[in-house]
Formats: sequence, C-alpha cells, structure tokens
Amino acid sequence: GPARAVYFPLSGDDPADTARLAELTAGSRDVFLVDWHQGQTDFRGLFPFLLETAGRLIDRQDLPGLTVRHYRLEQQVGLPPLNSTPPSENIEVMEDSNGPIAEEKIADFGLVELVAAYLPETAPANNAIALALEWRLKAPTQHSLKTALSLRDSAGRELSRADVFLLDTSGMTTSHWSTGISTTTYVVLPVPPGTPPSSSLLNQEQGGTYTVDVGAYEETNVIGLNLLDVAGNP
Repeated sequence: GPARAVYFPLSGDDPADTARLAELTAGSRDVFLVDWHQGQTDFRGLFPFLLETAGRLIDRQDLPGLTVRHYRLEQQVGLPPLNSTPPSENIEVMEDSNGPIAEEKIADFGLVELVAAYLPETAPANNAIALALEWRLKAPTQHSLKTALSLRDSAGRELSRADVFLLDTSGMTTSHWSTGISTTTYVVLPVPPGTPPSSSLLNQEQGGTYTVDVGAYEETNVIGLNLLDVAGNP
C-alpha cells in the first residue's frame, strides 16, 4: 500500500525523538526522509545518523526546496551510546588543518572540548560511517565554531571529509551558547565506491584500516584551534 507520511518536528530531546522514530519505523524495511528546507528542525543531523546506523542510504534526490533520502533498514532504530574516552586508533584529533595529533583522553581545544563520541567498529564498503560527537563550550565566544572530520586510509590519504557548524538543538551557533552548554553533532561520512571494507576500525588484523580525524576551528579561520594538553598548553 501507499507509504505513510508523518510530519516530525524534533523536540531537542534526542532519546525521546529517537524513541518516537523507532516507533514510527517499527516493522518497516524502507524509510523515506524528506527534508523541507524552509521547515528544518533537525539542525544537528540526528535523523540521517539514526537511519544510517540502523541501515543504509539507498538513494538521495535534491529537489527545489526538498531533499529526499531513501533508507533500507536492517535493524530497529536506536541511539547508540557515546564513549567518553574514544581510543586513538578510532578517532584522532587535529590541532590544525594539516594533520592529526593522537590523543586518547578527551580532546580540549580551548574554547570547546570533545567530551564523548560514537564511531562504529566496522566500515562497510560502499556505505557510510555515522559519527556522533558531544561538544561542550568552555568559554564565551563571538565565533561560530565548526568541526572538521576526515576519513583517511592507512596511508593517510583523505577519502571523505565533512565540515559542519557546531549547533545546539535550536540551530544556534556557538556565538549564542552559554558557557558549559553541551550538544551532540551528528555526521555521516560517505565511504567512496571501491573502498575496501574495514573489518574493524580498531585494529589492523583484517581488511582495510581507516582513521577519522576530528578538529575544531573558527568559521573565519581555517587554521584549527590548538589542541591543549592536561596543563592547558598547546
């Protein structure tokens, strides 16, 4: 029969919005996500993240005023937990746009810090990697900060990249945040066609091995924010 259409404005409560999406998609194999550009409420990319972690993107069409994504679900929609200490083999953090610096603890960029992250353990070929990054503002800023994410192979070659603003649940940039506020950014990094599958993003025992570099920078300055050590030194 015809597909059921549901208008779903997000509430800003990620667990509650996830639970409702799981209820709406329960038992469904194909889900179409229609983004109306003038009525955008998913400022942080929660729905594409959830649908990608529960399945895979089949098709995308960019139409005047609309973006339509077709997902095929392979499991129930759910919000995976974030890890407050992502391993360095999994996520590396960058102090500038030229290269990564490995760090096993929480990443401190001075103005903001990365307090938790989610990264899947495997990267299927010809698919995408869904990431969740929780950021916390340490000090007031007039700048609109962005995060840069880069998927690299074992030789360091960049395969995919995304640059997105750090936004709160209302779509406000960091220049409007209060000190101490934290919010989660959801990003889907495509894996280019022909990329060998990765059996694990955590080791090099089988398959390809890939690294996701994460950095933060000011909108008007592509040179990234300094990564600080425990003592607060660059």
